[in-house]
Amino acid sequence: MFCLYPDGTAGLKDPGDPTDRSSPSVHHTHFAAHIDPILQITTLTSRLEASFAHNTNLNTRLLTALDTLDALQAELDAERRKNDKHLWVNLIQELQREKEDMKDAVELLVKKGKFFVLTDFLRCSGSLPSNGSS
Repeated sequence: MFCLYPDGTAGLKDPGDPTDRSSPSVHHTHFAAHIDPILQITTLTSRLEASFAHNTNLNTRLLTALDTLDALQAELDAERRKNDKHLWVNLIQELQREKEDMKDAVELLVKKGKFFVLTDFLRCSGSLPSNGSS
């Protein structure tokens, strides 16, 4: 363990050393100014490398999450398009059924209309008796 001794020197603490001069209340941040610059650079470099490794790991995890979200969004879009296609197909089929129903109704009206035109012609020509007279 690294520690700062009361006389201002710093070093590695040996837990079994009976001549340990460190105070347990001295914190790492309180003696940062008294540490050897080479040791500070080494410590900061190792912290920077650890932070870089941690950030790289987080970046990888975030990119993986983004890729997963993109894939799910594409799947959702495809499902929506599929549902939209089914909606349009169903609408077209319903309109075709209505068209056939209208066509049947018009054909029926035309037949009735021709019948009425024929009966009116026959009445006018005297071939059929008119309604109400025998």
